[in-house]
Amino acid sequence: MNDDELQTLIEEATFDYTMGDQEDARTKIVRATDAAPGSFAAWHASAEIHLNLKLVDEALNAAEKAYALNPEDVFINTTPVSYTHLRAHETG
Repeated sequence: MNDDELQTLIEEATFDYTMGDQEDARTKIVRATDAAPGSFAAWHASAEIHLNLKLVDEALNAAEKAYALNPEDVFINTTPVSYTHLRAHETG
């Protein structure tokens, strides 16, 4: 999957979620993270989608991966996916 295809898949997953098609959104975002495990954008979108679906464990896992890829990103540190930091405090 090239960068343009990955970006399109992430955007489709986000759009599907916004339009209420949760299953397609999850399927697409999982495809994106599977195809590009080094993609900050894919993991960040996965964290947001899963958190909004109240799938907290999946959201935290995705947020941790996004944070590991780009810990300086303002959005990973200021959005609800910053719960990664809460998890770190719970276990540390």
